[in-house]
Amino acid sequence: VVGWLEEFGAERITIALDARQDAQGQWQLPVHGWTENAGVTLDDLAQRYARAGMHHLLCTDIARDGMLAGPNISLYQHLSALLPGVAVQASGGIRDVADVAEARRAGCGGAILGKALLEQRMDLAEALACWAGASFPAWTCAMAAWSRACVSATTSTWAISPSWRSATVTRAPTSWCSMTSAPAPRRVQWTWPG
Repeated sequence: VVGWLEEFGAERITIALDARQDAQGQWQLPVHGWTENAGVTLDDLAQRYARAGMHHLLCTDIARDGMLAGPNISLYQHLSALLPGVAVQASGGIRDVADVAEARRAGCGGAILGKALLEQRMDLAEALACWAGASFPAWTCAMAAWSRACVSATTSTWAISPSWRSATVTRAPTSWCSMTSAPAPRRVQWTWPG
């Protein structure tokens, strides 16, 4: 991954780390279908990637993934403080627009809407409006979706992130995980009012 940051540029890669908190309160990184720990903590690996120039981190609290129980705000506040200058994306638990706004207030640079959007529990335009005027680094969700598929070999879902006056929302096909070049993503373009 460090080599990819150097070769392709950190602005083009979103590193995705799935995490689970253990009994001691440490955030572990499960691998092999979330059945084993990677042997390194979330904090250690995220800091290693930050030292290598990482700009974007998508972190999923797997205990909340697909549960519609609200995002783990304390996790994202912790990561935002630990990794200044890194745009952290909240993933796992987002259930409504209020959660999107709360993730933004926690310092997140984006949020994965996933199941909430799929089940039409929120309006996409309202979720995007939560990011209006955000001061987070700008990046393209289409690139993030592709890099996430490459870095984590997982299926990405809908993602939102600010991009100056507009945001591109992309749903990545599941087949992206096995491709060697990015196909044209399906996009919805939304421009901030005014």
